Amino acid sequence: MYVQTRKIKPTRRSVSGIFPFRGIDSIPFESTLERDFLIRTEHNPFVTKIVAQPAQIPFIGLNGRTYTYTPDFLVYFENQPGSRKPMLVEVKPQEALLEHWEKLRPKLRAGFRYAKLRDWNFRIYNENRIRDQFLENIKFLNGYKRRILSSEKSQLICSTLKLLGPISITDLVDSLTNSHLEDKVDQLCIWQLLAFKHLGCDLGKPLSPQTMVWISSQESCNE
Repeated sequence: MYVQTRKIKPTRRSVSGIFPFRGIDSIPFESTLERDFLIRTEHNPFVTKIVAQPAQIPFIGLNGRTYTYTPDFLVYFENQPGSRKPMLVEVKPQEALLEHWEKLRPKLRAGFRYAKLRDWNFRIYNENRIRDQFLENIKFLNGYKRRILSSEKSQLICSTLKLLGPISITDLVDSLTNSHLEDKVDQLCIWQLLAFKHLGCDLGKPLSPQTMVWISSQESCNE
């Protein structure tokens, strides 16, 4: 298992900080784009661990001198038959890639070779691959993780979904209007269950009251 090889220091040019990966690991980042990559990647149920600054890779620059390239992240996936290979990642704004491509190319090639020798994947992520509808939905749902939903409400919603199958949030709430609970079930309850992955939906599309939801295959409503 790889570990962080370079300490990230505060910088005035960008926003740095620590990302609490699933409340287990503290992962440093050097920009808001790196932070958003971590938010997006954390939501992938098959990701098991992320290591920041995982390796120092020597490469020869355009001037013939030897330098060291440190990729931003190494992403591990669950160790199951058919699972994805570890992924070495460089996070870089599209503008920087276009403006400095010739200078960046030698070290990115070195990263690709380093990953290939270890049977990993090497990927470059810019804002077009990170800041999409999926990330916007995750950020929206994360705001509901601060709330606590009663187990009684959760069980009622899940048992109703098991009976009805996939259904829109509006229709699900309407079907529970006459429930025996004193505190009625509303859309906020559905957002909470989606935030904790007890329910599933298509996060590639904008969330709305018409979003179709179902029992998640990754988490159990009985937890």
